[in-house]
Order: sequence, then structure tokens, then C-alpha cells
Amino acid sequence: MDYFLWGYVKDRVYTEPIESIATLKLKIRDVINEIDPPFCQKVIKNFDERIDICRRGRGGHLPDIIFHS
Repeated sequence: MDYFLWGYVKDRVYTEPIESIATLKLKIRDVINEIDPPFCQKVIKNFDERIDICRRGRGGHLPDIIFHS
């Protein structure tokens, strides 16, 4: 999962203390199921753009990379 998307899920999951692994798993599933397709498409598009920047930079330092949400 893309780092942005995982951060988004994590922020939504941990809005309150989690009392068990089962609750954690359920909460993760619920948050992921609430994500709408246009949001995922935006994340994928941004990820593709960042990959292209990495390719053009030949894997070097990327001081100007921008992360959009």
C-alpha cells in the first residue's frame, strides 16, 4: 500500500484506543471499505507521477518532489 494511503488509514483507525487485535483488524477493514474509488484513483495517479519523477532523476535525490493528497 502506498505510504500516503497507509497513513490515511492509520489516522482513521487510531481515532480512539484499540483494545484487541480483532478490533484492530475490523477497524482497518471498515476504514478501507469506506475509501471511495475516486480517492484511490487520485492516490494511484499521484504515485505514478512520483515514480516518473524518480525514473527521470535516475533514483537520485529528489528535492522538488511534491506529494499531493
